Amino acid sequence: MKPRSKRNRKRPRGGIGIVVGSPADMMDNQGGADDDASAQVEIDILPLKFPGDEVETNKRIRVVRPYPFTFATFAKERWLGRTVLDIYDTEFGSYPKCYYETAINEGRILVNGEKIDCEYKVKGNDELAHVVHRHEPVVAISPSRGGATATTDKPYIHIVHEDENVLVVDKPSTLPVHPCGGYNLNSLFHILSDQCPELKDNLFNVHRLDRLTSGLTIVAKNTETAKVLSKCITDRENCHKVYLARVKGKFPLQAPMANHMTVEEEHAIGVPSNGEWCCPQNKDKHETAATCSWLSNGDGKSDLSKSLDDVFKQRTDISKLRDDGTADDSIWFNLSVPVEIVDPKKGVVSITI
Repeated sequence: MKPRSKRNRKRPRGGIGIVVGSPADMMDNQGGADDDASAQVEIDILPLKFPGDEVETNKRIRVVRPYPFTFATFAKERWLGRTVLDIYDTEFGSYPKCYYETAINEGRILVNGEKIDCEYKVKGNDELAHVVHRHEPVVAISPSRGGATATTDKPYIHIVHEDENVLVVDKPSTLPVHPCGGYNLNSLFHILSDQCPELKDNLFNVHRLDRLTSGLTIVAKNTETAKVLSKCITDRENCHKVYLARVKGKFPLQAPMANHMTVEEEHAIGVPSNGEWCCPQNKDKHETAATCSWLSNGDGKSDLSKSLDDVFKQRTDISKLRDDGTADDSIWFNLSVPVEIVDPKKGVVSITI
């Protein structure tokens, strides 16, 4: 048998491809299907406005209209000799067995591009393809800069920095970094490629932010840069992450002093003369921010004249809020807490307060 690298096997890129047309056209669309079909999928850029709202907004959402999509894969060794219906029923849990039975009989599940029956037994080198009608959730994109009349204008993603090796972008909340789960075209990489066609196939993952987390995201433009930056982040060398979170609720003002966070000295509130957050009595091994808290005004400046009780009693007129959620008379309680990664694969972290 020939080495794996020299086998003449026509694989769809990434194991998946978009199909526009009938399921029987799947084999003809291999390889270039993703390029041609994605351009035919209808995408709407709409203002984020609820029924009855009179106030114009510059916030936008990206809506991908439902489209046919093919999940394709080559047979695995453990599948050999098993029926197609048994494989889909036991290996893929998205739908019940009755659905897969109907999909096979109607030709929406194909083997080597041909319609088969439920009792077909999978052989080596067989390619299984499942055509579905894909509905992607709506995602947020960067606000428009010209008001309601510029709803569809680019950029969809704000690029903070760009050079020959990297992109630094401001990823909105609700948007995944790369295709996953129910998201495909509504992902950061796809939207950047749509916004700047020259970036297509030249975007490489350095790190990820969760779908619901907004913030700066670094994207490499070549594999060499991606490897170097990814290693720096993995090894925590010359880099660190800072997460800012807004919480809602009430802290226990009458809690025992053992559980109460207090600040004894002005330089321990997180804004010392050197500009770095600190809490001298509790630094972690990386010499980054330790557990401490401070109060600030709407401009982000420390305000020692206010108390935690003032934060909870404040009432701010929503109409006076700026685009970033701040106001002239707002008071913020800032909490800096070190986060240690316990299990990176499972996403388990430890927070010490």
